[in-house]
Amino acid sequence: MPDLPIDDGLTQAPAPANRRRVVLQVVASIGILLLLLQDVDFKRLLRVLQEGSVVMLFVAFGVKALGLLLHEFRLWMALPEPRPRVRPVISLGLAAGVLNLALPARAGDFAAIAFLRKECRIPIAVGTMAVGVTSALEAIVFGTYLLFVLTTSAPLWASLIGETARQEIVHWLGLGVTVTITGGAILALIGTRIGRFADQASRVNAFFRSTIGETARALRDSRFLSSQTIAAIVQVGLVVAAFSIALLAAGVQLSRPDLAASMVLATASIAAVLLPPTFAAGPAAASAAILPLF
Repeated sequence: MPDLPIDDGLTQAPAPANRRRVVLQVVASIGILLLLLQDVDFKRLLRVLQEGSVVMLFVAFGVKALGLLLHEFRLWMALPEPRPRVRPVISLGLAAGVLNLALPARAGDFAAIAFLRKECRIPIAVGTMAVGVTSALEAIVFGTYLLFVLTTSAPLWASLIGETARQEIVHWLGLGVTVTITGGAILALIGTRIGRFADQASRVNAFFRSTIGETARALRDSRFLSSQTIAAIVQVGLVVAAFSIALLAAGVQLSRPDLAASMVLATASIAAVLLPPTFAAGPAAASAAILPLF
């Protein structure tokens, strides 16, 4: 398969386009913040802060910010060389993450691919590979972590949700992780062969073949896989830690805040895909459903 070129020296958008993007990001961020503030019960929030710890809340924000930045840095790491500058990619990734708050079915991920094409001259197939591989590895790491906590703390989970429910969750989680890993292994083995004839196919067929070829090339790179996996492990740890610290900062008394945070985050991931477009509906619904169990 011929290499998909990235314009050398043109991996950034022109300065006016950069300025427009920054202005749009600021306006969008302020707009979403105002919409979120409309649903805030400030009296209750003040009471929670008085009962909890403002310092720990800021620590939670800081840890969460590190997790978000690492997620977008992983996206930059997934791009083949010559890579664009890291700062624009992180900025675009954060903007796409904001869209995931407002849109269902992880629509922000599709926006990230479009942003990379428009602003960084990244071919669609390469952008799709980068977004897909980083998300899949993160899901595998988080799924494996959930299997670990559900297995090592089996008596606790059985008392909270029942042994039958625990076993079903372990079954489906294990199946999902296994299928994802197996699919990636098969893709790595045969993907380069599929992508080899992308230039001889129709436009849509060529896109899928090119994407498969790029993904296979990345998955066959042991250095790429190891660095991405290590970064994903750190990222998942930061996200779970941030939510755990936030629970403690809010004065929520839990014997194992890390376990509660893990299940809230897992449920939020599913809810964010299934619920209609609304801001932070996934985490809110997941918190309401899971935290009372503890």
